[in-house]
Amino acid sequence: MFDRWRKQVDEPQELDLIPVMNLFIVLIPFLLMGAAFFQIGVIPASLPTHTPATSDSPSDTDLVTVNLVLKADALQLTATSSGVAPEALQEIAASWPRTAQGYDLEAFHSQLMRIKRLYPRSNTMIVLPHDELEYEDLVGVLDSARERQVGVRPDGEPDMAELFPVVVFSRFIPAEEPAAEEEAG
Repeated sequence: MFDRWRKQVDEPQELDLIPVMNLFIVLIPFLLMGAAFFQIGVIPASLPTHTPATSDSPSDTDLVTVNLVLKADALQLTATSSGVAPEALQEIAASWPRTAQGYDLEAFHSQLMRIKRLYPRSNTMIVLPHDELEYEDLVGVLDSARERQVGVRPDGEPDMAELFPVVVFSRFIPAEEPAAEEEAG
């Protein structure tokens, strides 16, 4: 009697996989539909590289590198170049204080367009952000520096051209104060 019961228990039961297969048939289209709405926003940027102070290449008089310091209370814009006189670089330097509404992006964009008109081959901007910078502020500044409107297309949309598309992020290395050096010595 027990042998017959043991024989029945030892026989493998067939699994009913139809409900599981039905679940996958229903889930797969929903997963594929959801994937079409997922987008990733990317801000193209670079890291600084070491370049020697002297170069064999001839100096370029229509190429500058824009330096942007994003402080908590202001935007500071300067430029560097091996072929442009320091006096000319001082003329294009500017600073805008931060207001309650945020950074003055219109004045910043206007100054970048002025620099682009003076030095048309320029396309690089080095960004030096402060540690407490809000992400939205950084994105707003980079968006206003990336492109400019050059006209209107026949369909009514603005025609855009690159302004300073190459963005390099860097960081200030604070200089030691003379008082600290005297105390240490």
